[in-house]
Formats: sequence, C-alpha cells, structure tokens
Amino acid sequence: MLIRVAADSKFKRSGSDILHTATIPLTTAVLGGEIKVPTLDGEVKVKVPTGSGTGDHVTLSGMGMKQLTGRRNTKGDLRVEFKVNMPKYLSVNQRTILEMLADEMGDKNAQRVINPGKAKDSAGNPMSGHENEGFLKSAWHNLTGQHKHLDPEERRKAEEDEKKRGSG
Repeated sequence: MLIRVAADSKFKRSGSDILHTATIPLTTAVLGGEIKVPTLDGEVKVKVPTGSGTGDHVTLSGMGMKQLTGRRNTKGDLRVEFKVNMPKYLSVNQRTILEMLADEMGDKNAQRVINPGKAKDSAGNPMSGHENEGFLKSAWHNLTGQHKHLDPEERRKAEEDEKKRGSG
C-alpha cells in the first residue's frame, strides 16, 4: 500500500519530525522574545534567544508526527527554524537608531547616511563632529556623555541646538 502525504504550507516533514520556518523581526532576533508557532495541535509560544540569526533553530520534543514503528504513542519533534526579516527600507528615525547602535558597538564599516561627519558650514569649512546632528543622535550623545569632550562653549551651543530642535 502506498500513501502520499499532501504538501503543507506551514510544515515540512522529515520522517516523524516536522520542520517549520518562522519569520521573525530583526528586533526580536537581536533582543530575544517570544513568538507564536503553529503545531499539529494548535499554537504554542516559543522563546527566541537573544542574538538569534537566520538558520538558528529550537526543537520542541514530542510535538511532531506519531511514529509508526517502535514504541507506542511516541512522536517525533517539531523543529522551528528562524528566518530574520531584514528591512529593505528604513525611516529616518530607524536609520538614526541603527547608526547610533553601530557607533555604540564600534562598527566602523557600517554606512552612515544621517550624519556622515562630512558636514560643512557656509564657508566650506568642516564642522565639528556634533554640529548639525539630528535630535535623536544629539539626545543619545548627551545621555552617553559623548558631548563631554567639547569645550564649555561648544557644549552650551550643542545643548541650545538640541532644545531648538526639540521644541519645533
């Protein structure tokens, strides 16, 4: 007797084990979290470990198909593989936050668009590192003390600029 099992959009089968690919947001992959995953008996919550990447997986023992041979009432496993959903487009705020994260982590290779450090004043002279930065970056630099290296006049000017941007 030959039995064919129809393909399923949620699962792939490997013997008595079943495989499910769960797409997770970039933020959940980096920070960790919890997602809902379909099983043969409904949905369950699965913890996503901090720093998960595409191809990482968790195994839910005994949540697969019934084994036809061997012990009675034993089941295979459900293997959940993560696929990180990388955004193709970012808002200005999202990009600023990611650029700040790159700065914080010392990533010199990440492309900077929001404040590439090449801003020039009206005379064509390079501006100091924190002039003309956006509100989020300025607030972040104040919180992390990155304006401390500025002389008192530059620091006062940076704080005034931040207040102007914050009130508009």
